[in-house]
Amino acid sequence: NKQSGEFTAEATYIPEINADRIQSIPAGSFTVANIYAHPLNLNKKKGYNIRQETMPVSRINGLPSTGVIQTAALTLSYRQAGSMPVYIDIPEENITGMPSAGYFFGLSAQLANTWMMNDKTYSGLQAASLTQTRPSFGKSFGLLGGITLSASTELQLALDILSQKRQEYNEYIHGRYVSTSLDMDYTKLSLTAHYRPWQHRPHRAVAGGYWGYLNNASNQVNGSSEQIRDMYSRADYGITGGYEYLHHLGDNLRLTTGLYANHGLTNVFAGNEYIPSYLGRTRHLSFHLGISLRYNINP
Repeated sequence: NKQSGEFTAEATYIPEINADRIQSIPAGSFTVANIYAHPLNLNKKKGYNIRQETMPVSRINGLPSTGVIQTAALTLSYRQAGSMPVYIDIPEENITGMPSAGYFFGLSAQLANTWMMNDKTYSGLQAASLTQTRPSFGKSFGLLGGITLSASTELQLALDILSQKRQEYNEYIHGRYVSTSLDMDYTKLSLTAHYRPWQHRPHRAVAGGYWGYLNNASNQVNGSSEQIRDMYSRADYGITGGYEYLHHLGDNLRLTTGLYANHGLTNVFAGNEYIPSYLGRTRHLSFHLGISLRYNINP
């Protein structure tokens, strides 16, 4: 409405751009005191709630270098001295280097409920069994990096320096009812795709695969440890999937929390002089609560 000093126009949908990606704004004879990143909700399905970013007059040809603007239509609000705000959209041609591609790296940690799926574990879940299978937990931590393929899709490579697999039992050994634990430590490499089905929401689906190398395996019986690495295969591989929630901490920092599941596809029991590998067939299954901190690099 020109008489009231307000202009609005629908802009091309911009899923996510850094504020410093704005090359220029439409010229106008305005006395500008402040400029704001302002969400114009033209489509409720693509609406965002974002914080305002203030910029001094000297930065009239750009936006603040801090902050990420996510909005259905990116609009700048010019406040004239002694008048109502004027809204003018930034044309698509004035936005350069939109980050449909970029890179990221960071750190990750997880707490996992781990299961070694074999006949002993299955038997220990039966009420009539003398062996009792107990819930077991392990931790993992490592590094991650990847590439942003589009506003909704990322490809991530993660290296878990330590990935623990545990299975605990209560069982009879030599006439005594004791606590035992099979402990396995892996170095794990995983490749996953992260997809955000709704670009205006911080929810992501995760799917991919992993490969692990066994560094150590031991059997714990009432505090005594026996090394049994030779009884298990060096390699483990399987599929992984899950759900993530994104938290924006600043321009390029992201905190991710998520729930994941890993399912092994190979028998990790190699056998010993008494039991062949096919009779002690064991696969890993685990459920993870994870957190990661990452830094984005947009070209």
